[in-house]
Amino acid sequence: MAYTDKQRQAAIDLWHEHGTAETSRQTGIPTRTITRWLKQAGLGSAQDTDKQKQLADARKDAAVTTVRRWTEFREQEAVNAAAVASNLRNKMMEVVNGMYEARQKQPRESTVIPPPLPTSADLRSLAISYGILIDKAELLSGHATERVEHIDAAETDRELRELVSDMERRRDEQREGTA
Repeated sequence: MAYTDKQRQAAIDLWHEHGTAETSRQTGIPTRTITRWLKQAGLGSAQDTDKQKQLADARKDAAVTTVRRWTEFREQEAVNAAAVASNLRNKMMEVVNGMYEARQKQPRESTVIPPPLPTSADLRSLAISYGILIDKAELLSGHATERVEHIDAAETDRELRELVSDMERRRDEQREGTA
């Protein structure tokens, strides 16, 4: 496609501010065409100009800032989750302990029906909720949420044989000492 000198100059001017890809997106002119015009104008590639270097540096700085902010956010969320988990645990224990204390303080002859004790299902649900919350707090803080071990069976077998051999040696020494 043929472009006018005015379109060419507008694309080069836009390139100085935004770079090749953005100029192409805004004008609809292919990046290869823009790059060819730049070379013909003696401007070289986008990386060779100070403006383009400044834009690249600004983009890197923005990316670093974004990563830093995200990291700070995650760290704060981990602290918040840990605080929520601790508060939930404390409240759960207060409720459960309060139920037991109310039962114990209740006189046996009382006609007032004491509050019901939590069932095993209630306690199980509370424990599961607490475990999930702890897992999420660990995940947000970047800590491991599971433990995986890889054991070398040959090494374990060798250690087991050494232990058995050591036990047999001690047994033989004890027999010799008592004989």
